[in-house]
Amino acid sequence: MRIDFDIIQCRAAIKHYGRAHQAKKAMEELSECIAAIARADDAAENKEQLIEEMADVLVMFRQLQIIYGITDDDLQRLVEYKQMRCRDYIINDLAGL
Repeated sequence: MRIDFDIIQCRAAIKHYGRAHQAKKAMEELSECIAAIARADDAAENKEQLIEEMADVLVMFRQLQIIYGITDDDLQRLVEYKQMRCRDYIINDLAGL
């Protein structure tokens, strides 16, 4: 997944609103995304709302990366590990272990 973020805008939001406020805002956006997932079905209107909430979460995740000094490489390393672990769980499930 490749999504372009305006890092200057992300930094401006953090500077304007403050680190603590933006961290709290990230929690709010995550909550709204959870609610949208709960309502998601095949209806186009619900799908559009889910897309909107996911976009909000992605923007806030990028701000959290900036706030906490988390690099894309930091995330990539853990994403690869978590996906490999999930794959191993599936293989074990299929093998009946």
